[in-house]
Amino acid sequence: MNRMARVLALVMLAATAARAPGAAATPAPPDTAAVRRAVDEGNARYIEAFKQRTPVEFAKLFTTDGVILTADGRVFHGRKAIEERMKRVMARIRMTEGRIETTNLVLMDGLAYETGKWWFSFAADTGAAEPDSGRYVVLWKPEGGVWKLHRDIGVR
Repeated sequence: MNRMARVLALVMLAATAARAPGAAATPAPPDTAAVRRAVDEGNARYIEAFKQRTPVEFAKLFTTDGVILTADGRVFHGRKAIEERMKRVMARIRMTEGRIETTNLVLMDGLAYETGKWWFSFAADTGAAEPDSGRYVVLWKPEGGVWKLHRDIGVR
């Protein structure tokens, strides 16, 4: 089992374990094509918020209790923590190019599990852009009728 498959399996296991016993039955499954469009739109807004250096808009892409787990193992829990992290990041660097490619999207228990690859270029305000890339697992969750990032795990 490759690293991304193990990470996805762990995320799915954690999400399943986190569901409250005796919770209400899951509503009818969402339309897969509609969820895919929402995920693609969310990924586009992710890149745009990063490029525009708008940490508030970036954080709004996440559920209220959303989490980012960075490639170096740091965890940022909740919109406020995500916003504060992105303020610090965006003060140091700017995204010059960004592309996110979804390679797999699985709907289960009202959640969407996405895996994929990302390619970004970053630059300091006075420096040349440097490419960066990796893979990711994102757990999407509807909140207020909008699909939002609930767990974002990136690896290089």
